[in-house]
Amino acid sequence: MKIAIIDCDRLDKNIVNLFGNYGDMIYGNLFKDNPNVKVCFFNAIEQKLPNENNFDVAIISGSKSDSFSKIPWIITLRDWCKQTSLPIVGICFGHQILALAHEGQVSRAPMWGAGHKRFSVVEERPWMDVYEQKLSMMVMHQDQVTELPSNAIHTLEAHHCKIFGFEVPDRCITFQGHPEYEAGYMRLILERRRKQIGEKLSDQAIRNILLPTSKKTIVTWICKFLKADL
Repeated sequence: MKIAIIDCDRLDKNIVNLFGNYGDMIYGNLFKDNPNVKVCFFNAIEQKLPNENNFDVAIISGSKSDSFSKIPWIITLRDWCKQTSLPIVGICFGHQILALAHEGQVSRAPMWGAGHKRFSVVEERPWMDVYEQKLSMMVMHQDQVTELPSNAIHTLEAHHCKIFGFEVPDRCITFQGHPEYEAGYMRLILERRRKQIGEKLSDQAIRNILLPTSKKTIVTWICKFLKADL
């Protein structure tokens, strides 16, 4: 399986030295141990996007930017998502970009989603053949999908975010959360964004960052959706 990982942010050097870029986190924490996976990295900010003839799938990373922004690189990415025939996996910002590309809606959430969050399955899909009763993932987002694309299936929901995931059949699956985040990186950005997120929510999120997540389940789902070897 050849994966094009589209990185949608630039992290500062201190973070990169510790954890890598978002593309590195997606590969290193989700797919590195799979010998059947080969990856190539693209930077959406530089408007460098994959040729669909060279890959089996694309994964769109998170970003501190707004998916509904009129910044040129974000418009280019949304347009690319509309036009490509590649199956796509969207993570956080990628989830929101795909919603907009398929005529859904995204807006500011009433409050930040931060830290370890539980979520549940709304509608079981064929690629969800195995999952635990209590699903959870790291999250870090200020925006959320507020209206599904008309051709989408609502797959996941969380208490703080109703549209936590969706599928456009044969086109994409999405996750508002971050299966690729490690506890160390989660703690770092919680501390950096403490003023924006708020003291109470930040403290609560930090207390829960060592709780186990459903990372393995999410990787299995992604591979099943892509009909790839695990």
